[in-house]
Amino acid sequence: MLRLGAISNMRTETLSGMRSVIAKAGLLDFFGPSLLLFSSVEGIDKSQQQFFELASQRAGVPAEYCNYVGEDDAERRIAALAKLRTSYHPLHVFHVIDLMTRGH
Repeated sequence: MLRLGAISNMRTETLSGMRSVIAKAGLLDFFGPSLLLFSSVEGIDKSQQQFFELASQRAGVPAEYCNYVGEDDAERRIAALAKLRTSYHPLHVFHVIDLMTRGH
């Protein structure tokens, strides 16, 4: 089963405030409730490997089964250090998922 989460650097936003924004956009139902991670809430950000490790822990699966999609190369490198698979573009993630489900 695939689940979607979000990892975002935020300055002061609260979890309830961000959930409200995502709900107003009609997207909240697509995300796992525990998989919305915001730096302003967690006290860490995407410059830290621990943020990506926390996402994997919250998902309840090994990091190798998590995909991080982000346009920032430095963030993708840090996610890879946390053993997450990375994609530079949202459409590319489908290729990564296909490889994972085939066991490659």
